[in-house]
Amino acid sequence: MSTQQIQPPPRYKHWELFLILENEFQTISRYVEIHPDNDDTYSLEIASLLVRCCGIQVILAILGNRQYRGVFAAPYR
Repeated sequence: MSTQQIQPPPRYKHWELFLILENEFQTISRYVEIHPDNDDTYSLEIASLLVRCCGIQVILAILGNRQYRGVFAAPYR
């Protein structure tokens, strides 16, 4: 009689990190309403979240083996 070990489902670290960033965004949105009138609002938390989101975008582009074209990057003219 063979015993098979049940394997846990694979963990996708990039997805887990996305969920963490999403949760932080939802937390920030409790204090600063997501509205065009608040586009000029600045906080260290918002800046930190934006930097981490951009970093994730680069990592996902590399993992996807695609040429990086940033959503947050301003186009050159």
